[in-house]
Amino acid sequence: GLYSLNTALVDLDLAAFLEVSRETSDIQELIRAEQLYKGDLLEEYRYEAFIETERERLRIKYLHILSTLAEYFAGQGDHYRSMEYYEKLCAKDPFNHKNVQAYVNMLKSFDLHAYAQSVAERMNRISQEWAE
Repeated sequence: GLYSLNTALVDLDLAAFLEVSRETSDIQELIRAEQLYKGDLLEEYRYEAFIETERERLRIKYLHILSTLAEYFAGQGDHYRSMEYYEKLCAKDPFNHKNVQAYVNMLKSFDLHAYAQSVAERMNRISQEWAE
């Protein structure tokens, strides 16, 4: 009457994310890693100290992947895909002014000045709302 779990048959997004994200030189692997990220680790346990360190480590890894992809596609001249990754990056970490500035600079480099202004205003508004 005893049962055991064969973990060889278990496929975890987290394990796949960690495995794929180790190989940061291949853009296709980074895209796959970004797609595997499903949000903060055990988000429902927000204040559990034993999870916070790992959650932050994964979050930083995810932010690095987003930044790398955004910069890569900007360098390739694909501003639409670059914008997609910058939007995700700024949504995940809206208070990192370095990312916001890189996004605005990328938009300006593609002569999207009105959209750059809109992004800058939106990010400033978010910062002000949190400050209040």
